[in-house]
Amino acid sequence: MVESLRILSRDRVALELLVAVALTALVVGQWGVTFPLYVRNVLGVPYSLLGIGLALNGLIVVFGQSATTQSVLGRRHTTIAILAIGLYGVGFLGLGIAGVLAFAPVVAFFAAVAVLTIGENLVTIPQNTLPSNLAPAEEIGSYNGAFSMVAGLGGILSVVVGGAVLESTSNPLLIWVLLLIPAVPAILLFRHAATRLSPVVDRA
Repeated sequence: MVESLRILSRDRVALELLVAVALTALVVGQWGVTFPLYVRNVLGVPYSLLGIGLALNGLIVVFGQSATTQSVLGRRHTTIAILAIGLYGVGFLGLGIAGVLAFAPVVAFFAAVAVLTIGENLVTIPQNTLPSNLAPAEEIGSYNGAFSMVAGLGGILSVVVGGAVLESTSNPLLIWVLLLIPAVPAILLFRHAATRLSPVVDRA
């Protein structure tokens, strides 16, 4: 384990991507807790429709992941990650605007579910494949473990961040603007890492 950590600590591109993954997890994690709280308490969507929307998320994941993966084969993993973050941004900001305007909250909710789930399908591709591509042959397990750990910690921290933001402001758009702040450095890090990765390593 010590040797694996030493190898990883010397891999500057991997460390850069680890930070990008952690920041991405702070954004993606809002989908799990903050999203349903906001939809119910701010948009006023009833529990029955919230359940239907979350079921729709599951259906899109189950039946759409394969098609999503096929559609991006040959693209760069870093580009896929940036696109996924962008979709989370569109979905979350759309919810914020719908909350400010008090306009068609149910429509905004279902549209956000569709957009966010496509983002979810996309973001799993680089998270599950890029660490293996980066790693030396004998360190594939340790690289995948490190990336999974960082993503998990980011997801846990996202709950704390989401709760703090919900406590700090009642402005619907500001809520999502604040929660999307980590997306900016995440995108910049993925873009910078793309210039340092060989096309073979970065290719889906």
